[in-house]
Amino acid sequence: MATPELSGRPPDTPMTNAAEQSPAILNSGTQTLNFKAALAGINQDTSRKATQWTFVGADDIETGLFQGEPELKLSSKFKEKLCQPWKKTLIVRLLGRSVTYSYLCAQLRWKWRPVGSLEIIDLNNDTFLATFGDDQDYLRALTGGPWVILDHYLVVHQWSPSFQL
Repeated sequence: MATPELSGRPPDTPMTNAAEQSPAILNSGTQTLNFKAALAGINQDTSRKATQWTFVGADDIETGLFQGEPELKLSSKFKEKLCQPWKKTLIVRLLGRSVTYSYLCAQLRWKWRPVGSLEIIDLNNDTFLATFGDDQDYLRALTGGPWVILDHYLVVHQWSPSFQL
């Protein structure tokens, strides 16, 4: 009977890809992870884009003074660049009822069933931003209502740069 070496380190095992050992299950464009895959570091949201940087050119900003204070004026082209990441974003509010962030996220994901990514941001005052990765998901959420959660209507409208709480 052979005894294992007692060198104080684990035995050598061949390296394999974590995705090969426990592949994630693809379900209608979204990825569902099991516990083992999550520990292996497989990213749940593969459709999420990297941070996009916006660079300022000399023609994008005009400087000056207004009533003795410095003033910056942005060109309309540069303003469009700044607003681009918010083009597929909806402002969402449940009328007459407060719900937790996690409850609203679960309800919106269940009702809208997005094919692409859906990122929800809590703005406080029971107002949320829902940013979609897919155009069809965005249009379905915007025009497919009325949406009702806990017998209360969900107000959904397009994001605009002049939006205020």
